[in-house]
Amino acid sequence: MVEEKSRGRSVPHIAPKAYLVRHPKGLDDEGLTLAETEATRPIPPVYQEFLREMNGGRILNVAFYGLTGGMLLRDPTDPVGQPFSIAFDNEWYRRADYIPEGHFGFATANDPLRTQGHFFLTSIGTVEMYHRDEDRIGKSWPSFSDFLLDEMTRRLAALDERGKFQEAFQLLPGDTSDWEARAEEKYVDTLSLFAKMKRKIWRPR
Repeated sequence: MVEEKSRGRSVPHIAPKAYLVRHPKGLDDEGLTLAETEATRPIPPVYQEFLREMNGGRILNVAFYGLTGGMLLRDPTDPVGQPFSIAFDNEWYRRADYIPEGHFGFATANDPLRTQGHFFLTSIGTVEMYHRDEDRIGKSWPSFSDFLLDEMTRRLAALDERGKFQEAFQLLPGDTSDWEARAEEKYVDTLSLFAKMKRKIWRPR
């Protein structure tokens, strides 16, 4: 299915709106300038070329960042919608303190419950996947093209006949087997802290 404002790669033998790839159309020079303003930092050339082909979107459940800026408003007739803002992981107030200054955030992927892997292009052109809440790298790749080829091939191989990931598939690549358990532990600790604060605030006097 291809529409004027957005594009997707569907699997019609599964369902008419079953998409493995969803992405708005690519950016022109003006759009790239606006994207760099939204990111508040220079966009690496290799990701600029990616944005010329597609303005972010989702590829096999990896969310790639793109230009939003109020230009791509969600349209109920549009099967794709706008991407996650390229400001994520790049603006200082959205960015984890442990991420090196020269890194450029370009995508996010989820584990089943509470874990996220955040993907960064480094200043030397490699790609690193960081834990959302900790200074931990789960996997790295020599280049952006190596990342795309390796990770998308891995994900494609894990799809069943319905276009769904097999149950035993590890959604986040690399050394991440304990990430979900650690995220769950942190989540439970946060709930416990909120409960204590609530009891303290509402304690009868």
